Amino acid sequence: MGNYGQHIVITGNQYGTDNISTEGAFLTTPYNTLSSFSNMFFAGFNTNGEREFCSYYGGISTTTSEINPYLDNDGSLYLWGTTNSSTDIATSNGYYSTMTNPSLNQPFGYVAKFNLKTMNTSEADLSKDLVLYNNPNSRNFHLAGSVLQKLQCYLKIYDASGRVVFQQKLTKDSRQIFNLEHQLTKGNYFLEVSAESNGKIKTFKMIVK
Repeated sequence: MGNYGQHIVITGNQYGTDNISTEGAFLTTPYNTLSSFSNMFFAGFNTNGEREFCSYYGGISTTTSEINPYLDNDGSLYLWGTTNSSTDIATSNGYYSTMTNPSLNQPFGYVAKFNLKTMNTSEADLSKDLVLYNNPNSRNFHLAGSVLQKLQCYLKIYDASGRVVFQQKLTKDSRQIFNLEHQLTKGNYFLEVSAESNGKIKTFKMIVK
């Protein structure tokens, strides 16, 4: 926790299924819902105690995690710590874009940077009209939203263990239809939509019956 001028920033780990994120946050869906796993989060408040944003950070299998904040004068928020999550930590332009674990079941160190000025503005606008239809579904679904037409977007689908089971470069159409009868089995999945220039746009939790 830290008090930085006009902002109070807190970080921590949450157990349970209650969603504490705000619209337009970096990650608005808690990955882990089992009692033995936690979800890392960070949140900002103004000096009146009013919440300005709250976001999850990290993906599947967060059993050991540490998250610490540092807020720079230019409005940049730095997070650092350790985690054993292999998803939703590193970005494609990072020094290490994928996790390289030197020892089995040991946590990774990380450092991340966020621009708080866009936490509730431009990122929210990009994801606002992006929707997933037919959820739950029988492996047939579609994504729709103007952002798919405006930006070059990509889709990644993760299973409950955090393994990528499907990925595809999307066409620039506002409606994208998928039939994945041979790629998916029954269970829970996470759909991550990202853009070439803007990074992650939105993550959905999807149930296949």
